[in-house]
Amino acid sequence: VQENMAEDIDPESAICIYRIVQEALNNIYKHAQASTCRVVLQGLPRSVSVLIEDNGKGFPSELWDSDGLTSGVGLKGIRERVNSLEGTFRLETNLGQGTRLWIELPIQEGDSKARVSTVSVQVPPETISLEKVQ
Repeated sequence: VQENMAEDIDPESAICIYRIVQEALNNIYKHAQASTCRVVLQGLPRSVSVLIEDNGKGFPSELWDSDGLTSGVGLKGIRERVNSLEGTFRLETNLGQGTRLWIELPIQEGDSKARVSTVSVQVPPETISLEKVQ
């Protein structure tokens, strides 16, 4: 789902968001054993929020230590990208309950134009379906 996203978001943030979503979907495909996932992009007055969630197997929360570090290279890379743009990173997961990744990145003032879209992705890849609503 895409809500209130500016068409002219700064290139560094746009690339960061693209790479985060790409890595998260790759993690879901490789590890989660999920049948569905959802990606929500939301333009806020001074930031962009990205939520990526799946209905997969999740992982034990104790693998995510108090500093927010994990053994997963993909999640570390996502966190580093978010930190490089002074954003916020939050991960919610439990064994058997799927995973929810939420990030928020600051954006330049004046970047807000309303647009709403929905994207549904079915995993495995042979069952991918995309639905866009304008």
